[in-house]
Amino acid sequence: MAKTAAEMGFPVVLKIVSPQASHKTEVGGVALNLGDEASVVAAAEEMAARLKAVDPVAEVEGFLVQEMVSGTEVIIGVREDPQFGPFMVVGLGGILVEAMRDVSFRMLPVSDVDAREMLNELRGKAILGAFRGSAPRDIDALVKAICGLSEIFARHRNHLADLEVNPLIVGAEGEGVRAVDVRPVWR
Repeated sequence: MAKTAAEMGFPVVLKIVSPQASHKTEVGGVALNLGDEASVVAAAEEMAARLKAVDPVAEVEGFLVQEMVSGTEVIIGVREDPQFGPFMVVGLGGILVEAMRDVSFRMLPVSDVDAREMLNELRGKAILGAFRGSAPRDIDALVKAICGLSEIFARHRNHLADLEVNPLIVGAEGEGVRAVDVRPVWR
């Protein structure tokens, strides 16, 4: 994994891969801005030790190395409701979704117009614009991602019960979006 990080180029993010760590941040399973091979190895050892301290029989399947990206975190997710059918959630992402519960919902399929309305409904929508000296976020790319996830789920909902991207990092205008963590729940 250290070699992979070096080939990718520093800084990198390291994440633990374990069935017992679906919420990686809760078990200390994410390390950001790792700048060299030694820090990647040290972070992996620390993560494994923290997970084992929480759950001594936890299985560490490995580690995921990702490029370090910056931007605004959002959540996009789709799920099947037994009564109403498939729906989408869009909101402020990362841990903010749980702390602020600033989200918008729509039934599938979600169109370009629906996606823009969902973003406009967020109380924290100002951070997606030019805010406190930061450039406006790439709303067009975010809208494409929202609509794309809607289409993917509609096509594969016989196999998927839930599909969540959190966080989805939204770069500045023209920089696009990057899925940092994707969690599928299979039927």
